[in-house]
Formats: sequence, C-alpha cells, structure tokens
Amino acid sequence: MIVSMPQAESQSVSSMLETLKTKLAEVDRQIATLPGERIRILAAIEAVQKIQDPQGPQEKRESLKGKRLVAGEQTAKVVRAVLRASGPLTLEELVRLLKEKGWKSTGDPWRDLKRAYFAMYNKKAEFRVNRPENTWELIKKTTGRKNKNASS
Repeated sequence: MIVSMPQAESQSVSSMLETLKTKLAEVDRQIATLPGERIRILAAIEAVQKIQDPQGPQEKRESLKGKRLVAGEQTAKVVRAVLRASGPLTLEELVRLLKEKGWKSTGDPWRDLKRAYFAMYNKKAEFRVNRPENTWELIKKTTGRKNKNASS
C-alpha cells in the first residue's frame, strides 16, 4: 500500500522513502515466490486430473501416435456424404453428424473441428462456406455435357 497524503505530511521525506523501499522489497519477495507456487499448483492440477481420468491425456495421445485414424481424403468423403444427406450445416453440427456416421474422433473437440474444416478447406472445388449463416455446403458439380433435351 502506498503512503497516503495525510501520512506523508506527518512523516519526513526520508522516512517515507524508507517505508516505500521496505514495501518494494516485500513485493519483490512475494513475486520471487510466485513461479514456485505456480509450479506447485500445476502439479496439483495434474494430480487431480490423473485421479479423475487414470489414463490421463498423455496416455491417450500416445495410444494414437503412429496410427492414422482417418486420412484427409476419407474425412472429405464422409463430409460429402453427410452434407449430401442433410444439406448445409455449421461446423459443429457437421462434426456431430460425422461422429454419428462412424467417423473416428480424436477425443479432442477442437482437433475434430480442425480436421473437418481442413478436409473441406483443402477441397475448395467441392465445398464452400456460406458466410452469413456460417454453414458449409457442397458445390454443385457441372459435367460439361450438353443436355440432349435442350434445344439449340
């Protein structure tokens, strides 16, 4: 706490300066202990998470290491089938329906959203996002053949 003006009037400048230096040294000691305290809190959080989920996130990641669950092409195929059946969807709705259709999740919702997003983003000729509604949809393909019934 900084010395208030009424206290400043009753104290000499040198004693006020000494009080401020003492307060600063106290704050510096508290700051020096914060990194250690942070490490202790992080360790406690990790211990509680291991109690809550004995496998822990680290073991889950290692179990997926080296295994390619679904290639980007396969993800795009499943996305195509879902969008064809349901029409335009938000990314969150799309991922939910992908999982229902049998698409393998990573277990991390954020990574699943990114996988679905990039599967569509990398195939811009097939998918587009409708910005006002923020929904993804299939782009209708034209074959380039003339319709036999059309008159010239």
